[in-house]
Amino acid sequence: MATGLVVLRITRLPKYFGPAELRKYIEQFGKVHDLYMPKSKKTFKWKDNACVRMSSEVAPLVASTLNNLLQFNKIIKCEILPDNKRLFRTNRYLRSSTRALDEQSRIIATMKRVTALNARKKMNITNNLSRKSLPQAVRRRRYNLQKRLVAISKTNPNFKFQGKNQ
Repeated sequence: MATGLVVLRITRLPKYFGPAELRKYIEQFGKVHDLYMPKSKKTFKWKDNACVRMSSEVAPLVASTLNNLLQFNKIIKCEILPDNKRLFRTNRYLRSSTRALDEQSRIIATMKRVTALNARKKMNITNNLSRKSLPQAVRRRRYNLQKRLVAISKTNPNFKFQGKNQ
């Protein structure tokens, strides 16, 4: 860890102020060595606070400038943390979450399944157009009705079905 680095805690950030926007904004004052913005485990949205590691020469200027600054109807608070030895010791926050990866793989699988289904539908429409002209439920009901009529006519030969079509 380089000497001469301090950590700023910035709280009450505006809603859509992500790490890229915050880094770009703070780099106007000097080099940003590390930036940590936690995400909500439930919604995966950025929380409204951040920790920034930067040089000790520029940090007081940034803290005084950002403290009580009104941005997008939110008053940003900024302070220099006294002890920063254990704050940035891992890069755990840079890893992708398993929930996001699972969701992405589900979306890709769904897209593949839908494209394959559409391709099969196109093939079926061209191959047997007459059979597929009726919905499956109508075909099934018609088949079941015909089976019942055959069974009834075997038991009672004088039976006549009076439906809409006949």
